[in-house]
Amino acid sequence: MTSKIQTDIIEDTLPAWWVETTLGDVAAKIISWGTPSTQREDFYGWNIPWIRTQEVNFNYIYETKIKITEAGLSWSSARWIPKDTVIIAMYGNSAWRVAYSKIEATTNQACCNFVAESKKANSLFIFFNLLSRYKEIESMSNGAAQQNLSVGVLKALKISLPSPLEQQAIASVLSSFDDKIELLREQNKILEQLGQTIFQEWFGKYGVDEELPEGWRFGNLGEVIENFDSQRIPIASDKREKWIYPYYGATWINDYVEDYIFDWIYTLLGEDGSVIKDNGKPFTQYVWWKIWVNNHAHVLQGKDWFSTELIKIILDHTNITPYVNWAVQLKINQTNMNSIPIVIPIKEKLDEINTLIQPIFSKIRSNIEQIQSISKARDELLPRLMNGELRVDNLIS
Repeated sequence: MTSKIQTDIIEDTLPAWWVETTLGDVAAKIISWGTPSTQREDFYGWNIPWIRTQEVNFNYIYETKIKITEAGLSWSSARWIPKDTVIIAMYGNSAWRVAYSKIEATTNQACCNFVAESKKANSLFIFFNLLSRYKEIESMSNGAAQQNLSVGVLKALKISLPSPLEQQAIASVLSSFDDKIELLREQNKILEQLGQTIFQEWFGKYGVDEELPEGWRFGNLGEVIENFDSQRIPIASDKREKWIYPYYGATWINDYVEDYIFDWIYTLLGEDGSVIKDNGKPFTQYVWWKIWVNNHAHVLQGKDWFSTELIKIILDHTNITPYVNWAVQLKINQTNMNSIPIVIPIKEKLDEINTLIQPIFSKIRSNIEQIQSISKARDELLPRLMNGELRVDNLIS
């Protein structure tokens, strides 16, 4: 996934051979399709990828959460978009976000789909250009109840371009960073699956009513965790100025702040709001740096020879649906969290499993740190390539 870059193209610094044009002039197609009726169950749940604006978030799209059927495609104004389409969200809070589809798909009516005229523009270059100008595009949205873009406004959007060959070269350089990031993320998924496999082999095969090895026993999560929720305080508005330390919520980094309240290795468990994934498993985050955490996540560490990494694996393996309160919003309080049943082996076996999983998490940490380094390098290059300050041949040489 790419990150958001805030910059503006400085027109008077553009090289002489760049041309100013509009998105409409370099598009083979800019169009928004329709959404199959949500009242028709036979329109959904089959095999045609359907992209919603929730999935348009400065990223590449490889798959979609929701699929539609052939009937949904045929009996609505939904249509296919080709691979390498640039998608721009038009409505509401998403009205300035862009994505790049790596697959053939369909989209909802809130997505504007840009297909480049290949002799004039490179789709991936257009994606990076729009990505680098998201604040500019956001300011163009209009509407009282919600901030909206229109196809007409996007067609008229000015854009400065080098030759198609140079566009392709610039896009290749920038996408090479994203390819490396994607490889590291895929590697981390495999490592996380390996951790789950180890857990399943050592712990997951024992049910509540099954006999345990000698010395093992059934207990609950509260016996083997330290909970630091009492240290959290609401974040002050003036903490959001310098953007140094990650500010975590229930599901991921919400922001960056100028101070931190935790500085070690933790497993964060979603507490309220976004608590459970669709499969009943909890939202967890593994963090190992200086952080600030808001009141929507439990802050946990392992104790009594249970490593913090093992706590994360246990939680990732657990269906927490029975322990969640279903009130105004989903919530798992400390009492319910502490009552989650777990298997507690003897210390020698815990030492063995910790020896197996520690190298896995060490590699995950290393990969994420590489991702951050690569992302920073790409983000620094992006605006300079988009305004012609740097040329690809300068980088290669």
